[in-house]
Amino acid sequence: MQTVIMNFTRIYEDQEFCKGPDFQWIHCEEMQGTDCYLDPDTENKLRKEISAFPLHGLHFIDSGNTHYMSKLWTDRIQEPFTLLVFDHHSDMKDPLFDGILSCGNWIKASLDKNPNLKKLILLGVGDDHVSEIDSKYLPRMDILKQGECIHPDFAHLFTFDKDFFKYPIYISIDKDVLLEKIVHTNWDGGSFTLQNLFKILSKIFEKGKVLGVDICGEPSEQDEEQVLLYEAESDRVNGELVKFFSRYQPVRSIC
Repeated sequence: MQTVIMNFTRIYEDQEFCKGPDFQWIHCEEMQGTDCYLDPDTENKLRKEISAFPLHGLHFIDSGNTHYMSKLWTDRIQEPFTLLVFDHHSDMKDPLFDGILSCGNWIKASLDKNPNLKKLILLGVGDDHVSEIDSKYLPRMDILKQGECIHPDFAHLFTFDKDFFKYPIYISIDKDVLLEKIVHTNWDGGSFTLQNLFKILSKIFEKGKVLGVDICGEPSEQDEEQVLLYEAESDRVNGELVKFFSRYQPVRSIC
């Protein structure tokens, strides 16, 4: 599986998991207007940059502050699909500025603007963040709240409804869905273990068609102490994710 590194904050430059010829880098360090809110001109530049890389791969997109990149990747899909998001937050807030894409509203924007997005599945979202979701979107969604994921081995009990695999699936993972004892991000953490995450992902790859995967949740460059403390554990988890996904190959989408 081809792996793309989107280097917004330079955080990946000091990590070991992404060393070697198998990783393709997109250098976003000098782009303006990328922290939480995405400048429209920069958005156009990023769309052009990622167009040179296949959707059917693994994309590391830096911290949760740039989770809006998932919308840019999935906007390329030209067939009906399901968006499966592992995230401690809903990312369905109303925008503070009309027409500006952000890390907090990218899912809402995707549901509003992408006619090919037929189904949204949110796994691990904090119980208190569910209230951010406008009820008009609920018929198009399935939600598994954090409180439903607290059992250490809940993935054994996780079931897929009959419509889960109706469409091909794009997977987006924010590492803040994981327990903080596993990895610290620049946002508050969730209740998933890596074992439960991998069990669910294994079932999805075995039973469904996966179009692509992206991963965010790096510690923030703005807090040097945080980076020093948490970069090593983030590097380790990223390595585990690469190792897991190396066993699978996404299918090519119409894009």
